[in-house]
Amino acid sequence: MVTAPPARRATYEEASPRDSFIVGVLREGIRQALRSHAASPCGGALALDVGCGSQPFRNDLEGLGYCYVGLDTEQNSEGTVDHIGPIDGVLPASLCDGPVFDLVLCTEVLEHVSDWPSAFHNLAVLLAPGGTLIITCPFFYPLHEQPIDYWRPTAHAMRLFGSAVGLTVVSANQAGDPWDVLGTLLGHTGIVAVRRHFADRVLARCSRLAKSVVFSLLLRRVLQPRLKLVGDLYLSNIFVFQQPGNAAEEVINASESRWPHSSGA
Repeated sequence: MVTAPPARRATYEEASPRDSFIVGVLREGIRQALRSHAASPCGGALALDVGCGSQPFRNDLEGLGYCYVGLDTEQNSEGTVDHIGPIDGVLPASLCDGPVFDLVLCTEVLEHVSDWPSAFHNLAVLLAPGGTLIITCPFFYPLHEQPIDYWRPTAHAMRLFGSAVGLTVVSANQAGDPWDVLGTLLGHTGIVAVRRHFADRVLARCSRLAKSVVFSLLLRRVLQPRLKLVGDLYLSNIFVFQQPGNAAEEVINASESRWPHSSGA
């Protein structure tokens, strides 16, 4: 199934305080991944931004020396998307007929993509031998851009789908800690009384006050340096994969062995 386009974040600046936790984690995590694994491209190196939207990382990629190319399911308001088509369906001929890419960036897109086997197959096919693929996908975040919101994968799922198309995991970052999860939860929820009883309304008001105080402390990072919140919770997966040599043959063999009925590209 090919999915319709969700709206894309125009910039990686928080639109409201409630998004400050995940936006900050992603912004720094993506830029750190670029600095660590994609900072020294050869002359004429190509970077593909999958689900590029308004292209918030275009300046970063061009600043590193890449020739920037954007792919999305619809044209943006600036008219700067180079190729129009889904990553989990038949890729546009204009993209398939061109060269493969030294870097592929796919940030906060795959949760909106229904066919992951086909999407990972296409991502691997577009990647040059030795090329780098950077993917982010949330693990904890409210439903958004509904109804096109399908997945909250674990890090294990990211490894599984990458290895299924022959990609090697270079870096796996479970970004954000339980404090960031709590801040996101508090920022996206409200408290109301179930009944109109006086005691319930007082309890709701006190709970809202306590919630507001904790949220403010988290925003100002008062608690984080002093206390550790323990738990297997994080905000987003930031994975760096690498394409081995003989890329096309390995992608086809890996996809056929793991998903013999996958539609692919």
